Amino acid sequence: MRTMATPQQRDADIEAELLAGRMRFEQLAASDEESFLPYNEVAWRRSIDLVKRLATRLTALHVLPAELPDMLPADRGSVDIEWETSGRELLVNVPSDPGRAPSLYGERRGNLAIKGMLATDEDEDLLVHWLTGRASLA
Repeated sequence: MRTMATPQQRDADIEAELLAGRMRFEQLAASDEESFLPYNEVAWRRSIDLVKRLATRLTALHVLPAELPDMLPADRGSVDIEWETSGRELLVNVPSDPGRAPSLYGERRGNLAIKGMLATDEDEDLLVHWLTGRASLA
């Protein structure tokens, strides 16, 4: 059984794991010279902050994420967050423009289950409930 970490330790663990994956992320971004702009540092930070907020919400529900999502370079300097959990697959695209909300697309066992924007705290709460299977937003 995994013990609950303090919020500070959880955030530090999340950031350390995501930063460890940054080298792979940078290699992927550099390998596609046509369709991708170099990833944007603002989009990277926004992505890390979003993952931390979602992990905080999961912890509040007494659910600890088994694995952190993959973070991949996407078009126009944005970052894709890919998260798989409990038969659900989620893709969140975090734009490099801080004025634009992240978009999301999620499937449950191959069926479209959620699509939209993460513009508010309530959107993030609904997403966490969907990820844990506590809400069906289809």
